Amino acid sequence: MFERPTSRRDAALRETLAHARRAPWYARTKPGTPLLRLPVLTKELAAQHQEALRVPGLKPSPDTLLAGVVSSATTRSGRPLRILHSAEESAPWPQDDGVPVKDRTLVLYSPRHGVRLGEGPGRVLLPVTPHPNTVDVLLDLLGPAIRPRIRYLVAPVSALKWITVALQERGVDPSALQVREIGTNGYTLTDHARLWLSRAWGAPVYDNYSLSEIPGYAAECDTCGFLHWSGLPVVTELLDPLTRAPVRGNLGELVITTLFPGVMLMPLIRYATGDLVLRGPLCSVTGTRGMKFAGRVTQSLIARGRPASVVTVAGRDLQEWAEAAVEVAQHPHPLEAMGRVPPSDIGVPKVTVDPSAWCVNVELRFDPARHPERAARVSADLAEHCFRGRAKRPEIRLMRSGSLDLARLALKL
Repeated sequence: MFERPTSRRDAALRETLAHARRAPWYARTKPGTPLLRLPVLTKELAAQHQEALRVPGLKPSPDTLLAGVVSSATTRSGRPLRILHSAEESAPWPQDDGVPVKDRTLVLYSPRHGVRLGEGPGRVLLPVTPHPNTVDVLLDLLGPAIRPRIRYLVAPVSALKWITVALQERGVDPSALQVREIGTNGYTLTDHARLWLSRAWGAPVYDNYSLSEIPGYAAECDTCGFLHWSGLPVVTELLDPLTRAPVRGNLGELVITTLFPGVMLMPLIRYATGDLVLRGPLCSVTGTRGMKFAGRVTQSLIARGRPASVVTVAGRDLQEWAEAAVEVAQHPHPLEAMGRVPPSDIGVPKVTVDPSAWCVNVELRFDPARHPERAARVSADLAEHCFRGRAKRPEIRLMRSGSLDLARLALKL
C-alpha cells in the first residue's frame, strides 16, 4: 500500500480507467482524465448502482458464488453490495501464503460476507454460525486425530471472542489445542482483546485488515508494526474524509482503486472505504509503507478546518479505551443474548460520537448521578486517553445503563 508511482503501475492505471469507461457508471468519464479528478465512489452509491458498475460483454465467473459481499447492515442501502468477478480475472481470494501444507490453517468466516469454496492448499474453511456446533466442529478440526495438524487460525475478532469463552465454559483450555499463531479480521483487535486472547490461546494474535469487496488483505508486520497489503495490486489514496482532498499528513480516509487485469468485471475507481487509516513509515524489510486502522469515519469526530479537516477523536482510540474500561457498558454479543455463552463482555462497547453536538456519549454500568465521584474518574480517564493535547475537546456525556441503542452496530458482529 501507498507505494510510489512506477511506470508499470501508471500503465496499469491507464488501462484500468480505459477499461472502466465501458461500464455505464464510468461511461461519462472523459479519456485522459487524471485519477484525482474522478468522483469518489461511496459504499452507498456502489450498493445502489452496482449493476451500472459492471462492464458489459464480460460474463461473471462460472462460480458466481465467489463474490465479495458487503452486507446491507454496512451499506445502509437496504441491499447487499455484491462484487462479481469474471472468469478471466485472477482468483478473487488470496491464495496460500506460504504456510507449508504439513501445518494447515483453519479459516473461520462469516457467511454474511459471501461463500468461500477454497483458498489454496493447506487451508480449511469453516463458516461461523451462532450455534454450539461451531465449537464442536472446531474442537474436532484442531484435535490430534486430524492429520496434518492445524497449527494456524484466522478468525473474525467477534467470533474468536465467543469461541474462546465457549471453550473455557466447557473446561477446555484453548492453549491445549496447540495453535501456533492467530490472525484476526473484522472488528478492530484492541490491545485489551489481544492480551486476553493471546494468553488464552498461548499464541501470538495478529490484527489483519481486509475488505469483502477488495481481493486481498493487509497483515501486521513484525518489523515496522504497520500492516502491509497482500493480494491483487491496487492504487491507494489518503483523502480528507470531509472535503475529499488529498491529505498532506499521514492520517485520512482510505480510498482504493482496483487495477486491470486483476479486476475486470466490476472495477472500483476511487472506492471510499469509510475507514480512517494512519500511513506508516517506509519499512526496512518490505520497502513499502504500511498502514494502521484508526477507526470508521462515522465513529470518529472530525472538525472541518482550513486547509484540512482535523481528526479530533479517532474511533479506534475510543474503542481501545472503552473495551478496557470496566465501567463502560457493552451491547451484548448475539451469543450472550441467546444464552449460548454467559455474560462475558465480548460485545460492542457502548460509546458513540455525535458530530452535531460535538460530544462523546458513554453508557456506564451504573447511574452517574448516584456515583458522581466514580463517574468523574471515568470522564477524566477518557479525556486523558483520547483527548490529551486536543485544541477542541468534545463534551463527554455519561449516561446510565440502557441509554444507548447499539443494535444496528451490533448487527455487524
